[in-house]
Amino acid sequence: MDIKAVLTALAAIALFLLIRIRDRKKYGSQEGHIAIDTNRSGIDAALSLLNETFHCPFPHYQIPDEIHMILRREPRSEYGLQLFLQSIAQHCDYHRHQLELHIYNQEEGAAPGRISYRGGNRYVIELHMAADCRRETIMAVLIHEFCHFYLEQHGIGYEVTRENEILTDVSSVYFGFGNFMRAGYRPSVETGSGNNHLYWVGYICVSEIDYAEAVCKKMAEDNL
Repeated sequence: MDIKAVLTALAAIALFLLIRIRDRKKYGSQEGHIAIDTNRSGIDAALSLLNETFHCPFPHYQIPDEIHMILRREPRSEYGLQLFLQSIAQHCDYHRHQLELHIYNQEEGAAPGRISYRGGNRYVIELHMAADCRRETIMAVLIHEFCHFYLEQHGIGYEVTRENEILTDVSSVYFGFGNFMRAGYRPSVETGSGNNHLYWVGYICVSEIDYAEAVCKKMAEDNL
């Protein structure tokens, strides 16, 4: 029997149960029901702020098949991720600046993603991801960094860093990337250097993404 495989499976089961318990505590266990939660008001406030500028949530983003195929074959492909970045910018109808992307191995203490101005018309997004990081997580982090940039270009943000990060995650749902954030922000058990570890990114959990999507759907219906 492969002990390593057994331990990985047990860790995955434990993670699944922890997520279910957490989400039930936060949102209730009834299917399709979302109970009142302390984060709910913050998500509502973020969506209202976004709606003041953009007036209606964006339609759901559809990744082009050719980009999806590249990233399925090679999740860390800079070429594929650059195409993905261009595609999400086009989805948001943003063409004003040149956006570049580079991906590196994860550094101790480094944030998974960051964006910097490099002069002229050029901005660079850097991703620092573990070698075994899931494709979905890499894509979600890239979307988060683009949304940081997009919000900044529209002068939208909070002074408190954590509140601004939550706003950015909520905006990714508002801009139509909810499915990608849900897939990428789901915690996973990953193997690195022979050890299993729990890995996750993001400032809102999957249930909060679900709630934000429900509010966005209602906003869109009200704008019809």
